[in-house]
Amino acid sequence: MSGGSGADEVAKLREMVLAEAARRTELFIHLKFSRADALLRVRGNLRWEFEMNGAPRFLREVDAVVNAIYDREEGETRRATSADGKSGRGRRGS
Repeated sequence: MSGGSGADEVAKLREMVLAEAARRTELFIHLKFSRADALLRVRGNLRWEFEMNGAPRFLREVDAVVNAIYDREEGETRRATSADGKSGRGRRGS
């Protein structure tokens, strides 16, 4: 048997599941999934994985993980687009 407490096991499972949700979200972004579609896919995959034993309460945190990654990605895209627009090249004087 494992030497850890039940709370330790749940904490490890939570960390693993949320990390996997983050990896899946990164994949869905790369595949050009919308935020809504990524949320549905990540939730659905995790529901399926836990359907036999019941979903742990921390699965509610998955939406926050997916949204945080999409927010970060959208912020990076805005900064890159903004930097391109401030380069001083292009349309001025056309």
